[in-house]
Amino acid sequence: MLTGPESADMQLIFTKPSVTNVTLLFKGQPYYEVSTTDSSAPTTKVTSFLTNEPLITICRHRFQSDTIKFAYHHDARPLKIKKWLKEGNPTSGRLTWTISTSMGMFVWRTDTDPRLVLCPENDTGRPIAWIQVASEGAQLAIVMKREVEGIKDEIIASVLILERDTEMKEKRIGVSVQAAARTNPLAFAMIF
Repeated sequence: MLTGPESADMQLIFTKPSVTNVTLLFKGQPYYEVSTTDSSAPTTKVTSFLTNEPLITICRHRFQSDTIKFAYHHDARPLKIKKWLKEGNPTSGRLTWTISTSMGMFVWRTDTDPRLVLCPENDTGRPIAWIQVASEGAQLAIVMKREVEGIKDEIIASVLILERDTEMKEKRIGVSVQAAARTNPLAFAMIF
C-alpha cells in the first residue's frame, strides 16, 4: 500500500473528474489550466497559472502520429507520443508504459489502488507518483514525490494521455453495452 496523499510531497487536484478542460489545484490554488480546443482532432494545452505560459501541447491527429511538445524538455521540439510514452508488454497482469525523461526512464504500471503508479524503470517497487482516482470524498489527483519535481510536466502530460485514453475506452465500452441492449434486450438482461 502506498503512503497516503497527506504525506506526499505534491498533490495536484483536478477540479472535476476529467482530464479535459479542467484546472489543477495545488494547495487549493489554481496551478495549471488544461484546455482542449477541438473534440474531433483535439489539441490540449497545459498552461501555468503562475506565468500564463503554455508548458505542454498535445496534438491528436487522425492520419498522422499524435505529438507532444514541452516548453522546457526535449529541446521544445514535438515528439511522437508513441515513441515518448511507449506501451510495454503486460507483466504479471499489469499494463506498463515507459517514459524517457531528463531524469532517466520511468514506468507507469497499472495497479489496483491507486490505478496507475509511476516508478523508476530500475526500481519498480518504489512509487514516485501515482493517480488518486476520484471516489466518494476524494477527487481525481496526481500525487508526486518532490524528487521528481524536475519532470512534473512530463508526469502531468503522461497522466493526461493515459487517463484520456482510459476515458475513451470506457465510453466505447458503454456505447457497446448500450447497443447490445438495444439489439437484443432479453439476451442482455440474462447476462446481467
